[in-house]
Amino acid sequence: MNRDIILNFFLENFSEAYYYILQSYGTPSFLAFGENNIHSQRGVQQGDPLGPFLFSLVIQPLISSLTSQFNAWYLDDGTLAGPPSVVENDFIKIFENSHELGLELNFSKCELFFSITSLWFQIV
Repeated sequence: MNRDIILNFFLENFSEAYYYILQSYGTPSFLAFGENNIHSQRGVQQGDPLGPFLFSLVIQPLISSLTSQFNAWYLDDGTLAGPPSVVENDFIKIFENSHELGLELNFSKCELFFSITSLWFQIV
């Protein structure tokens, strides 16, 4: 997730917390790796107790806009279930809107399952 999106979200929706979030994510942080420094410039910091909360708040409007009968998420892992056309429309919506959040779907980790309803007949 782009940090600018996180910062803008807080500026627009939770302005009282904006400057606190700005201190944490307004500039790249340096991660030490041996003798090298890596600039952390995207997403929330792993190990930051607020990281999952920040991510969840920013992605929640997209999740809430989905119409599948079953719509369950844990951070960036989601499960949708319902009529195939509804799930397909939600998947397309996620794909189209994820770029606006600075996210990318990893298609190698996406799974699609179909369940065929059994029909039972009573013979008289």
